[in-house]
Amino acid sequence: MSLKLETERLNLQPFNKEDASRIKELANNKELATILGLPHPYELELAEEWIAIQPKQIQKGLEYPLTIVTKKKNEIVRTITLRVS
Repeated sequence: MSLKLETERLNLQPFNKEDASRIKELANNKELATILGLPHPYELELAEEWIAIQPKQIQKGLEYPLTIVTKKKNEIVRTITLRVS
């Protein structure tokens, strides 16, 4: 399944294995960890494991985890998960 949403400034798209280090950077924030219930420090292995399970989530049609990428810098700035209930 190919899922990509686009705005004038952003692309929302599924994660790739190569995104793990950037996800580690974004998630390795103590305040964010407290709010979202993430482990802190957030290790690279956790990001890799999380990314690895996402295709199954998307295939089930219940959850769509996506990166938010700026077109200008082609950099992940945030993530979002769309859930279907």
